[in-house]
Amino acid sequence: MKLKFSKLLACIFLCASLFNCKTVLINKNDKTPPELAMGAFTQGLENKAIAKSNAMPSKMLVASNEKVFWLANASDKSGLKKLEIEVVSGGLLNFDNRLLQKVEKENDTSATGISKTGILISGKLQFDSPTSKVILKSKATDWAGNVTFTPTVTVERIPKPVARLSANTTRINRGQSVTLTYETRNANRVFINTSQLNTLNGQKTVNPSVTTDYILKAENEVGITTDTIRIHVTQPPAAPRINSFTVNDTSVEKGDQVTLRWNTSNTNQVQLFQDNRLVHTTNSSGSKRIRLQSIGTVNFKLEASNGTQQVTKRVSVRVDPDTNCFSYPFAGNFSVLLRDRTRVLYRYPPSNLYQGQRITSVKNPFNVDVILRIGTRETRINAGQTTNFFNGLGVGSEWRLLVPNPQPTFVKINVCTERN
Repeated sequence: MKLKFSKLLACIFLCASLFNCKTVLINKNDKTPPELAMGAFTQGLENKAIAKSNAMPSKMLVASNEKVFWLANASDKSGLKKLEIEVVSGGLLNFDNRLLQKVEKENDTSATGISKTGILISGKLQFDSPTSKVILKSKATDWAGNVTFTPTVTVERIPKPVARLSANTTRINRGQSVTLTYETRNANRVFINTSQLNTLNGQKTVNPSVTTDYILKAENEVGITTDTIRIHVTQPPAAPRINSFTVNDTSVEKGDQVTLRWNTSNTNQVQLFQDNRLVHTTNSSGSKRIRLQSIGTVNFKLEASNGTQQVTKRVSVRVDPDTNCFSYPFAGNFSVLLRDRTRVLYRYPPSNLYQGQRITSVKNPFNVDVILRIGTRETRINAGQTTNFFNGLGVGSEWRLLVPNPQPTFVKINVCTERN
């Protein structure tokens, strides 16, 4: 702003303190002190501070980069002699392109004792630092020696607030949350959008359902600073589904094959695990044929994912040993150890026919209970029942069978063994 324009604005602003400047005869007997006003203002008169001789001290806060102008105006009906303005501390006065600590203007007089009734001086403030505080005062003297002082005018520079807003992510699916981190300096009020925050620095969790701009606003007495971040919200993909997951047989023997089938929706990856070991990968529905070589329970797990969500289903298969079932012993391969009115005891001698094969189950095919002894193990088997009591014993051990008398027509036991 040019100095001429500054003077004009200042004159408008302090119009209440100005008097018409005219020439009068000097009256040295005048007892009335001069009228005096002093002020500081920013460009456009948006911020101002005025001190008059009959008022209280005045103060204004300005941003650290803001230009500040000053003005002093005095008047006296009997003629004004001198107007002074000075900086008590914090800077210098710029007057007619000269930096001075104190500015004075004396009213010219003629030999006939004529003086003007008013004096006006103005200029620009020069601060010592971006955060310095300038204190001004002024003094007016008339030709009669009357003196008027003004209270001080203080112009304090304050840095504009600083605001910084960040987020842990700027892209989310609807339903997810975002953590905003806000940092401010030189602020005494902080807002995110319209919500005032309790702290000047911190974090805030938000859950936008649509793409949203978050505006951090930091305020102090001299200004507002903002920072904006946009959080993009997208519709999440449809949740993955396993419509079906089946196996064609849940009980098989060792070495058999099973077929697993599955149908899925909204997936881009489908993985099949056998006892936590990955055995097959695809991206949609499908099937897999697997040969089972381990005895016991085999667990299958299907995992289906859409990239962000995952679902799981499980099926199990019972694997029994591969067995060979037959009637034992063969014809003529037994002897009678005991026969009386109520019972008959048969002996089946050791045999090499099934050498190395291990018993998995034994069945009593008769309609009466029997007692069977194989090697050193002995148990009762109810009529028509099957037992696993002899599991693991070799078929070639000596067998003894006790049956009621009269004995059944066939004295053979059904036995199953695990194949080699």
